[in-house]
Amino acid sequence: MNRIVRYSFIGVLIPMFLFTGCGKGDESEETPVDEISPEITIEKPADGDSFLSGLDEIEITAQFTDNVGLDTCIVTLSTNLKSLSLKEELNTQDVVASISDPVSFQPDPVGYHISEKSFELKNESPFGFIPENTTIGQYKLKIQTIDVAGNSSFKEVKVQIASAL
Repeated sequence: MNRIVRYSFIGVLIPMFLFTGCGKGDESEETPVDEISPEITIEKPADGDSFLSGLDEIEITAQFTDNVGLDTCIVTLSTNLKSLSLKEELNTQDVVASISDPVSFQPDPVGYHISEKSFELKNESPFGFIPENTTIGQYKLKIQTIDVAGNSSFKEVKVQIASAL
């Protein structure tokens, strides 16, 4: 009799362990993985817009959206790689720069922390006025957006900096 009870008990426990994990009722739902990069729309500046050194600021109007949530937006301004320093243009080591010599306008990147699905920069001037002695020429404005999952996207606009004189 003891053997029958023991086998019956084992016969009940084994199926119970096998089928316990099969139900969906008590399992927590897994969050889907976000593989979609954020979207960026730049309204201004437009590609090829010109700004005057000493007078203008580069104002940005742009929208950012993501299907789950945005995290960071980084705005950078850099010179075109073809813009060379005076020393490189003259191909000499003996050039002494003076305070009035043109300098490329390369401010530090500006970051925005975002905790929404959509965000807008409206007439934002992250770099302030363009210095008067800025090297004239083509510059690249780059906007990068990163979402909460780490997906990233960027857009670039080429702008001209001209002399106010």
